[in-house]
Amino acid sequence: MDENGNILAQTVAQAVGDWMVDDFVPFKAELIFDATQSKKGEIIFEKDNPSGLSENDQSFRLPILFK
Repeated sequence: MDENGNILAQTVAQAVGDWMVDDFVPFKAELIFDATQSKKGEIIFEKDNPSGLSENDQSFRLPILFK
């Protein structure tokens, strides 16, 4: 997402190895997007929530700088 709130790319990450654990797991994903005029943005990681219950939603925002 750029600093103006525009979604530049969206994909699903795939776990690498055993994902049936309570701890963090390694994953891989590829994001392809066109260049942006923005200098800043963020990658938003959202945990899968098959229950659909909002109390189980979790996310993490990673600030990034575009070159």
